[in-house]
Order: sequence, then structure tokens, then C-alpha cells
Amino acid sequence: MYRGEADCDILFLGNSRGLGFYQPYIEEVTGKKTFNLSYNALPMNLGRVLLEDYLANNKKPELIIVDITMMNRVDTTLVTGFNVYTPYSEGLGEVVKSHSRNVFYGGKLSHLFLHNSEIFQRAMFYYKKSDKDWIVDRVINENMVNAVEEQKPFYAGPFDWSTEGMMFDELNKMVKIAKENNIKIKLVVSPFFPPFVDKIVNFEHLQKRVRMATSDDFQTNPFFPPFVNRAVKKDAMKTATGMEFYNYADAVQDPTGFGDYQHVNIKGAKIYIDKMKADGIFD
Repeated sequence: MYRGEADCDILFLGNSRGLGFYQPYIEEVTGKKTFNLSYNALPMNLGRVLLEDYLANNKKPELIIVDITMMNRVDTTLVTGFNVYTPYSEGLGEVVKSHSRNVFYGGKLSHLFLHNSEIFQRAMFYYKKSDKDWIVDRVINENMVNAVEEQKPFYAGPFDWSTEGMMFDELNKMVKIAKENNIKIKLVVSPFFPPFVDKIVNFEHLQKRVRMATSDDFQTNPFFPPFVNRAVKKDAMKTATGMEFYNYADAVQDPTGFGDYQHVNIKGAKIYIDKMKADGIFD
């Protein structure tokens, strides 16, 4: 990406669930070139910077598709692991520094320390070969199937009050970046294992928050703590006119199409992609 060799027609962004955008099949059914910025546990603030860096170094795509469940949480270890790419990106450096100044400056002092992460190791694994087929390639095991009723309620969006405001702010920025560059952007929720869908408790609230966060007049007061901003915006959620997301949470009903509760395998990805294509998501 930073070499300017990642031009595409459709750009994908998400956490590990974004790997369900199985590129070989999407390219087969659409005839379009794809690039996927999704990564395990990738949060919205890191995704926004990667999007900016992509556009700074490559041609604009026609379409950006974002799985908004990447707002779910922030993994500091994952974020700081991207320190290896900070020599190529000032914005990435700011995000890493905001999570750990020690890691950021440690990378400045030691070239070896800069490469001390799973991010660099995976880059070496895919050196000189494509990662377009990086996806869960197993079928959910019987023990997980039998234990689904014991799972705790699941939040598809942010559940940590300390990062909730940031996640929606970053979603707003991401949508603005797309609009300012005249790029179409579509928001989706990728499939979950069918019985696990009943564990998801906040779709209605998430839709209202997404609609508000993608409104042109959205803003968060940086001087207020997140719970105050939530209270201030309670009435605004009722009248917000931003984007809707495409909810494919229950789009794959075949249980053998999943590797676990949250990730489709290749079989499930093809079912998902066929439904996206039928709905015109790739247009």
C-alpha cells in the first residue's frame, strides 16, 4: 500500500470479520479489482488512518465498504503493533503514540524493537504472495455449537464507554473522507452464526447512533466526557438523517458456513457475497 501498488475498484475495511469479504470470489462475480485493509481487531481510529494513507499513496477506489463492527473494541497491543509502519505515516505514528508513547519512542530508539510485533511477522509470511485468500477455513466445531446458549450478550458496536465517543467520531471522519474524495461508501454488518444472532442486543440503538454519527452536522464536544455527549445527543438520535447500514447479521443460515460465532468461512463468505451482489452493494 505504501509503495502505491494497491490500486483497486473496491476497498474493504473492517476487523477480522472484514476478512469475510473474500476477495477471490468478489473479483470473480464482479469483475472488479479489490483491496482489503481489514485486520484482526482493527479499531475505527486505526482504520481511518489506514484509509487516509491508502488514498495518499494509491488511486481512488470507486467504492469503500466498511464493516462497522470494527467499532466493537480497541486492542492496544494490536494498535501499537502497527508501529512498524510509522516511518511511512505521520498519522499512524500519532495513533500509536496516543496508545503508548513508550512503544512509539522505543521504535525510534531501536530498529529491532520497531519490528517486534505480530504485524511484521504476518507481513513476512505474506512476503511476495497475495493475502487475498486470508479467511477462516474451518467449520465451527460441535462444542461451540452446543455452547452457544451459554454465551453472554454481545454488542455489535462499542461497549466500552471510554472509547465509544472516539469510535463514532472516527466513523464520521471516515464517511467525510469518502465524500470529500467523491468515493461511494457503504456500511455493513457481516454475518454471525445463526443461533448467536439472538445474543446481539443493540442493533436498534446502533442503527440510530450510526445514523447520527454519519450526519453532516454531527459533532462531539471534546470537553465533555462520553456519558455527557450521549445524554446531549439522546434527542438528536431521533431525528438524525445520516447513513443506514446494511444488516447481514442473519444472512447466512447454513451453520457449516461459519468457522466460529463471528466469522464466516469460505462457504459462508460466498453465500454472503452472493446476497451482497444481489442487493447491489458492489455497484
